[in-house]
Amino acid sequence: MDKALKAIGEIKGFSELEGRQQVQAIVFALVEYEQAHGVQPGQIKSIFDSLDLDPYSRISQYLSEKSKKGRGMKPVFLKSKAGYRLESTANTAIASLFAVRPTKKAVQKHLEDHISKMPSQEAERYLSEALGCFIHDFWRAAVVMTWCLTYDLVRSHVFTKHLTALNARFATRRTPISISAIEDLESVSERDLLDTAKAASALGKELHKSLVQLLDDRNSFAHPSGKAITASIAEAYIERAVLQVIAKIK
Repeated sequence: MDKALKAIGEIKGFSELEGRQQVQAIVFALVEYEQAHGVQPGQIKSIFDSLDLDPYSRISQYLSEKSKKGRGMKPVFLKSKAGYRLESTANTAIASLFAVRPTKKAVQKHLEDHISKMPSQEAERYLSEALGCFIHDFWRAAVVMTWCLTYDLVRSHVFTKHLTALNARFATRRTPISISAIEDLESVSERDLLDTAKAASALGKELHKSLVQLLDDRNSFAHPSGKAITASIAEAYIERAVLQVIAKIK
């Protein structure tokens, strides 16, 4: 429950909220930050105990009462076998206490959806780590790791499906090289490989353009260039990488 506790602890004046709001905030935090499918009354009391707060005295009754539909009234909670979750309207209202950006949730979902689509366990682990950095607001690390994964997928793509055309381009250089193993591409710079792959028709014009922009931005963020990075910048970068490149590399 560490993530939920941290999020609740950052709410200014949480201890001064009325008990019903505290219960809603705790349910939100457990679902949002701990990925709980439902919340039980005992879990809510445990959060109160961990925060050294006197728990709301009617937790179970309140959850039960506010999960029932009344005439012209929406329920506050939805009940399932797993426990209680906030109904959509109540969820949106209580989210304002947490400063959770809707765009952050959208980008997080993009990353989560692509983990199972990765071509290898190594790529899955790498994307999971990038997701972890993103969730915990390590924006620069999330951007750098997202680029590393994006580039690795592109490199594997051109090696696996376009090696002959790639070698044909490398053979025309003043100092020709021949690629026989994917590790051989480590001697080729990222921009060089992108440009050569485009010339070999291994990357389309728009895909190449997206990759160059992502690489340029990564270079700015990865070094002490003074270029600031914010939540919205990181979100936009990751979304571009996922939608413009990762989702299109087969």
